[in-house]
Amino acid sequence: MTEARLFAIGLALWFYKVILQDFLRRKSKPTRSLTALLHASFWCLIGVLLAVTMHAYLGNVRGFLRVGAIGAAVGAIFGLFSGLIKADSAKAAKDTLTLDLEWAQTASSAILLAAVIMYTLLQAFKIPSGSMQPTLYEGDHLFVSKFYYGIRIPFTQKRILALRQVRQKDVVVFQFPTDDPQNQQYGKDFIKRALALPNDTVLVRNKEIFVNGVSIGKEPYTQFLDTRVFAKTPGNSSDLEPGQYQDLWARGELSNYLRSDEIRDNFGPVRVPPGHCFVMGDNRDASYDSRFWGPMPMRYLKGKAWFIYWPPRRVKAIR
Repeated sequence: MTEARLFAIGLALWFYKVILQDFLRRKSKPTRSLTALLHASFWCLIGVLLAVTMHAYLGNVRGFLRVGAIGAAVGAIFGLFSGLIKADSAKAAKDTLTLDLEWAQTASSAILLAAVIMYTLLQAFKIPSGSMQPTLYEGDHLFVSKFYYGIRIPFTQKRILALRQVRQKDVVVFQFPTDDPQNQQYGKDFIKRALALPNDTVLVRNKEIFVNGVSIGKEPYTQFLDTRVFAKTPGNSSDLEPGQYQDLWARGELSNYLRSDEIRDNFGPVRVPPGHCFVMGDNRDASYDSRFWGPMPMRYLKGKAWFIYWPPRRVKAIR
């Protein structure tokens, strides 16, 4: 989502550059009002760029239009008054627009390149919660490899040039699987560990995970902060037929019927649908994951967590 916004801003700056370049080539004397208008347009785009950057850093996906509009308005007002002040002569007006052209050329190229890199190769990601402890802590900054599972073709769900498919125990980044803007998780990026793949059967018994009937064994990357184990209770999952349990889970509605503590420690069995995977956080007692909201569609996959680059004391590859 951020890369698409950056690409749009970079494209707008490129068009601004083309228009301004053509205007200056005509060697016509820019009027004070026209200079102020062009200068305001430039700063309007810069204001939107700053709003996108701040919005992405804060990890907020809601209210972007409001933040972007504020950034555009502040930039436009600043540019308008700045242009009126600077363009007190024909030479000063031309110098102002020439400087804007130089910045637009540099900014448009840099932003478009950054958007392409973010879309196809790498993207920085900040850990928003403690659900992946002790592997990742809240506030860790890491790079996500977006080409590992293939480069997604823009405006489609197809991927090309994949190095390999998702494997069991890969740490993956994905957009929360919902298309409902009213869902509080809509548009947010999640990071979890893939523990089961398409067509696998998953079962959790007393916090131990079984895939296709076999325990996945010791998991040194996990932590369990709650020593209690909540068992299955009469009147809950015992009243659900296996097919109903599977259907509710696949639709992301299981937590509407069962207690969250029961789902946490004793879950399944369920079969992961084709084109999906089953993901869980390493902080097993405090993770909102596939146990609660269902299978993760591969189309929401963004990439594989690569390595932590900040803070310096935690720089390491992610496994």
